[in-house]
Amino acid sequence: MFRDKEISFFFSVVIIFCFSFTCSAEGLDTSIISPNLYVAPDGDDSNPGTEAKPFATLERAQNAVREFKQKVPKPITVFVREGTYYLSRPLVFTAADSGTDLQPITYAAYPGEKPTISGGVKLEAKWESYRDGIMKCSVPSGMDFNQFFINGKRQMRARYPNYDPDVPLMGEGGYLNTTGVAGRGFTYDPETFTTKRWANPSDAIVHIFPGSYWNNFQFRVKSVDWDSHTVKLGEGGWQTALLRTSSRDFFGTKLRKGSHFFVDNVFEELDAPGEWYLDKEKNILYYMPGVDLDLSCALVEGGLLKRLIEVKGSRQEPVRHLYFKDFRFTHTSATFIDEYITPSTGDWGIHRGGSIFMTGAEDCAVENCFFDSVGGNAIYIDHHARRIRIYGNTFTYTGDSAVCLVGKHHVIEDGNMPCPFCDAKSHWSFGPEPEDYPAYCLISNNVMHHIGVYGKQTAGVFMAITMKNTISHNHIHHMPRAAICTNDPFWGGHIIEYNYVHDTVQETNDHGTFNSWGRGHYWCVKHYKGRVYHDPGDVKQDAKFTTIYRYNYIRENVTDALCMGKDSTNYGIDMDDGSANFHLYNNVVIGVGVQNRDGSHRIIENNIFVNPNRGISYHVSYTNSGDKFARNIVVQNSDWTFFYILLQTDKGKWIDEIDYNVFSGTAEFSRSAKNFKEWQNLGFDEHSVLADPMFVDPANGDYHVKAGSPALKLGFKNFDISDAGLLPDFPKKWEK
Repeated sequence: MFRDKEISFFFSVVIIFCFSFTCSAEGLDTSIISPNLYVAPDGDDSNPGTEAKPFATLERAQNAVREFKQKVPKPITVFVREGTYYLSRPLVFTAADSGTDLQPITYAAYPGEKPTISGGVKLEAKWESYRDGIMKCSVPSGMDFNQFFINGKRQMRARYPNYDPDVPLMGEGGYLNTTGVAGRGFTYDPETFTTKRWANPSDAIVHIFPGSYWNNFQFRVKSVDWDSHTVKLGEGGWQTALLRTSSRDFFGTKLRKGSHFFVDNVFEELDAPGEWYLDKEKNILYYMPGVDLDLSCALVEGGLLKRLIEVKGSRQEPVRHLYFKDFRFTHTSATFIDEYITPSTGDWGIHRGGSIFMTGAEDCAVENCFFDSVGGNAIYIDHHARRIRIYGNTFTYTGDSAVCLVGKHHVIEDGNMPCPFCDAKSHWSFGPEPEDYPAYCLISNNVMHHIGVYGKQTAGVFMAITMKNTISHNHIHHMPRAAICTNDPFWGGHIIEYNYVHDTVQETNDHGTFNSWGRGHYWCVKHYKGRVYHDPGDVKQDAKFTTIYRYNYIRENVTDALCMGKDSTNYGIDMDDGSANFHLYNNVVIGVGVQNRDGSHRIIENNIFVNPNRGISYHVSYTNSGDKFARNIVVQNSDWTFFYILLQTDKGKWIDEIDYNVFSGTAEFSRSAKNFKEWQNLGFDEHSVLADPMFVDPANGDYHVKAGSPALKLGFKNFDISDAGLLPDFPKKWEK
């Protein structure tokens, strides 16, 4: 699975020998050497940090480690006892906190315990009745939070229309439709909109899906004109990027009639159990509890910090061999209204931050941790990073993405880069290749589900300007958009394998469970729209290394798109807009297909596709593409065609090889070939057959083919995906 000696440290087992030691408050006494320090909620920072006399704070332990590691040539572990550690500022680790391969520094939960690292504050709430079932309490002056928790569970900020937990997805409930666009704003239907008048509309936030439902935006409300039924929008709307600074005018990101939206942070709309509102001017918190909740003994917490841990080094002086294990991270602030960056040439904008933020890090790890309802991204790995290990973690109900790997930006927006073939001008160009980017990282054996509570253009794993990372054995499900997204062609070489993925792209459209873009030096805007046809060019200038998808199990149930009211354009593997240099083999993909848009050098072989939504798609082709589709099994008993082919070149072959496949089902082959014979008469699949592939037990997930299967005769080889998903050592400690 692992390809480089640089990540061989993942296989080493660090055996920590526990000895006793003594030290004084003034300094550490290492005459009796021990590699362990201890922190506990009832500790004291004047203590020596022993198990019997622990420190109270992680900051005190951090300072002790800096001194201690110079005197103890052994691995050092800071054991943290169970309890909640409320941080007033992020814990910042620099190169001074580094370990070595022989002396790693580990911050870990005490065995069998579950400490919480919190970015919030525990409120000593003295509740009193307000009205209509609403309670209120005073909060300290100046306190401002946009995430609020009762007994550890995130509550809903007062909104209109109300959230419906029985139909939580966009398109199911809890949203209204715009009736039109009005400058930088929109109109609404007064028959469905609130009848209440808001005293402070500028406090409100609009959450809205524009255009083609690729993403959502958040805007501050500037004003509401109740007479003309118009909401004017203030700052915001930067949560996406589409190749140009003027992308807000692009059709996919424009607001339009019928855009789904809701509005929150409105005091007058506090009318449902679980809703809350913070009056920052009067320092009063309002909350409507459910009938079964006893507020007098409830744990009340607000999220304040945006980051909990910052690992901050550089390529020249990185932080090394620093590990975090078995913590719960929670109570961070939502970041959707903060600054977003355009990381590269893909569609996505992203907030440069996370509850754990790493930059300039090597051989560091986050293992067996629980990211519980954090407000933005959970883990953000930034610029220079090597061999970062994200293993065995649970990510649930994050505000944005779970794990982000993002290199240094080198796109020049509005750069007018010409196509080397037809001189068509792109809306960008590129500077020198960045030296700072993540590479050789491992994202493995994690659970990621219900990601993107606030941001819908989010993923379990997001990559931009990265190289040779391994994403394996993850269980990823219930996503508003992608499970795994590669935002550009730079530099590839990733291995994406043994992942079990389902219920993705639930609240957006025109996307894939695994998604990629390839808008590099040779991507032509005229070719993209099918107006010219030419060779793909030297795409491996950017996509230097082949990205491999193998042994993944994708299972989706795509029906009509919730947002569009028409057939969904979602795929299992979406190689969009110039994606190049991919090798797909030994995957089982159920209910969704593969998109091959205007890209090249994509080898699709020895896979199984069952009832693929939209079939196998080839949408805008290059001459001499280097594409190949061979020795696959495609079962199509739905209303879709086997192949969805659009805007193909009339100058030579649009695919280098398409043959030795087994097709089964009743569908048409393409819009231009009603049956298999007509398809073959077009020059495709000369040796392929239309026959039963003879699966062993597909109803129970066994897609091996039996001896005598026509697929075996054509060169198909059985493969095993029973290992897709989590590994046996995945920790169960965070299951509820």
